Amino acid sequence: MIGDNLIITNRDKKRAKVLMTSILHFKNKFIITIGGAAGTGKSECAICIQEELYKRKISSLKISLDDYYKLNFFNRNKERKNKGIKTIGLDEIYWWTVLNNIYRFYKKKIIYIREFDKYARIITERSINTKNIKYLIIDGIYANYLKYYLSVVIFAIHIKGTSKQTLKFRIERNKENETDKFRIKVVDKEYKEVLKLEKYADMFIDYKNN
Repeated sequence: MIGDNLIITNRDKKRAKVLMTSILHFKNKFIITIGGAAGTGKSECAICIQEELYKRKISSLKISLDDYYKLNFFNRNKERKNKGIKTIGLDEIYWWTVLNNIYRFYKKKIIYIREFDKYARIITERSINTKNIKYLIIDGIYANYLKYYLSVVIFAIHIKGTSKQTLKFRIERNKENETDKFRIKVVDKEYKEVLKLEKYADMFIDYKNN
């Protein structure tokens, strides 16, 4: 999301450097997914990976699953309350739109990236020619679910962390009201869904450790 408040720490930078050994193993166009519960630092990890690739003169592109929710970010909390906590999960994402971008990435075609703009309060779209882009990095709570569809072409990273462990970080990021009672229920429900996706991970990172 444009305007998202990211907090990049030395821990994020160290993680990215460690991950390079595994990532650079892939010689052709490839996809990296970074999943995990809310507040585990998925976006920060993705950006630090991009920085490490940049230092090596390797091109990359990042997509955030936060921009592919069916519910508009600016009204999402209200609509979730109306629909009920049980509706929170994988079905909230436009998976086929993301998969189409992945297909076009491998075909070296133009892809269309959807983004929420926090400041303008609109949904934007930009086109990117992926011909010379080697890595596509997709981060988001449910990002590793993409391996269900494309098991052999994705390197899935799962950052492990509970809602209690990440609460302080989520409050600092100030993306949503993390002390709101309904938000607490949302985070707990998302965490339960994320646990089901651990089976798709190729590598685990502990939120608490470097």
